[in-house]
Amino acid sequence: MSERTQPVLSRVLIARRNTDDAAEVLTSGLRVSWELNAAGSIAFTVPVNDILEAMLPDASTNLTTDLLGYWVWYEHPTAGTWGGVITSLTLADGVIEVAGQGFMILLRRRLGSVYGNIVADPVTAQSGAHLRAAIYSADTDVIGTVDPEPIPLTGDWPTQLASGPTIQFNAIREDIYDNILPKLTSDIGCELVVNADRTVRYGVNIGQQRDRLFIEGRHIVASRWTDDLWNITTAVVVTGQDAVNGATYVAAQRDAAMVARFGSLIERRDIGAVAGQSVVDAEALKIASKFAKKQAAVELRLADVDECFLDVREGDEVRVALGTSAVGNARMTVQMRALDVQTGTMTISGWGWRE
Repeated sequence: MSERTQPVLSRVLIARRNTDDAAEVLTSGLRVSWELNAAGSIAFTVPVNDILEAMLPDASTNLTTDLLGYWVWYEHPTAGTWGGVITSLTLADGVIEVAGQGFMILLRRRLGSVYGNIVADPVTAQSGAHLRAAIYSADTDVIGTVDPEPIPLTGDWPTQLASGPTIQFNAIREDIYDNILPKLTSDIGCELVVNADRTVRYGVNIGQQRDRLFIEGRHIVASRWTDDLWNITTAVVVTGQDAVNGATYVAAQRDAAMVARFGSLIERRDIGAVAGQSVVDAEALKIASKFAKKQAAVELRLADVDECFLDVREGDEVRVALGTSAVGNARMTVQMRALDVQTGTMTISGWGWRE
């Protein structure tokens, strides 16, 4: 697909933080991404005079400082809506280059204490409940903080954060985004999305199995499929320690056919304090069930033919036909989507496996 020579203009909404009183701004060069377990991104440029007129008619000297922390939204008819925070601004030759991160970034530089700063021992609960406790406690135990500002999630987010595997966990005044979040998502096989309206989805598999077949030469305009032996796991050993007496539990699972094909490629995972052997057994089975679904790193660039952008979101499992790439029919789980409005394409990346 050839690049368009004329700039494609896109409308975004910008508002002061914690408000919905947004102004519409016309931008160019817009790129936006959505991710699992991480804040996506947005980037665009806009003439300084345009953004002054729309946002700050009485200000002119501290534009970059004034707009930092503002909220921004972009809506695409098929790729969906993006929402987040302006985190970087650069003034250059009469235009302002704006960059932002998705609303999940509201968890950064907020200090969470799971079950209080005086509880030294881990507490047993579902992983989502641990994350919920960290968010509820944000900055409440920081010296000099009086009535700290709540993290502005919306909807019934406490109920959404009530699932996940039962684990033992504790944290004392740690950065929720950088330190706590990875331990309660990717490290234990869970997924988190903070939507453009600041609602939350959390769980082991939050995406959908999609029926749409993405076909190379129709929907797929470019593809990259990387098979790597070290992405493959054929056996797993899981350990855990009894929460009461400290005894060690061990569980192992292997895929005989994959061992015969690739050899013994073992993943070892320790899940810390547990309630008993059954927890370790269940974790080993869960990991083994995904052996065949993490074999290749996949990146596909899609055109919105047949409005196919409607049928893929982060966390989804999608079907792909890569006949001209000698891969054939395959499936992939989508970890990230990146939309380039100028070219009208969207790149999706994640893990793939042949059918």
